[in-house]
Amino acid sequence: MIKPFSPLELLPYIREEEYASALIRRFVGASQLEQQRMMGQARELGRAPIVGAFHFPDFKTGETENLLLFEGFATAEKTALTASGEFKKQKISIPQTLAIDKQKRFEFTLEHNAENKLVFITVCQVYKQHRRKGYFPRMVGAIQDYCFNQLGVRTVLGNARPPREEATQDWRTKRVTHCSSTAKISALKSLWLKQPYAVFGAMIGDDDPDSFAFLNPSLLGEFTEEDFAEWDAATPHKPKAHRFIELMKEVAA
Repeated sequence: MIKPFSPLELLPYIREEEYASALIRRFVGASQLEQQRMMGQARELGRAPIVGAFHFPDFKTGETENLLLFEGFATAEKTALTASGEFKKQKISIPQTLAIDKQKRFEFTLEHNAENKLVFITVCQVYKQHRRKGYFPRMVGAIQDYCFNQLGVRTVLGNARPPREEATQDWRTKRVTHCSSTAKISALKSLWLKQPYAVFGAMIGDDDPDSFAFLNPSLLGEFTEEDFAEWDAATPHKPKAHRFIELMKEVAA
């Protein structure tokens, strides 16, 4: 039996939508089966666009001391609402920056939101021939250095998920203990959270369960030692040297 839906259940997904009233009118007059389908589509409205392909030039457009930079874009698809209250898939283009380590050990692709002083890690990788050699923390350091010192952003946000084309289960998707014997997160998310200045994405308001964030240490002066201790308590598996209490001592020195 199909569960009956109320128009009120749509509201969390359409609060910011210009054509919300048109969708509600369609919803009220729809069958239960159609309402179920519409609820599923409404949940997609606030989700991040799904990237299809990246487009970068063959030659660098900039560089730093350690990185080659390529300014390009990604083509993506997202669910949008039309004036008639219909759902449609919309093709969009998202500016991206590809950064390649000059020693050819890793690369990362970023989306820079200058207005909100935020960078999103679209994708990153340590090249296969250099994996298991300790280069992951160096890649993280390169991301933080470029985003905080070159771009001057407040926050770097990412999702701890393998690429969609790598759907097989491996060490990254294994659930590991976090905080208690019952709380568990993926091993990949645990790895990201062990890095310096890392926190759960939920701490900055991101609702993706796999998200994490890096905070710019130069902008944390307004917080207290009690704040840092609270953040460290949320990630007890973080190495001592990477805990906020220890890191901020270095910043203050």
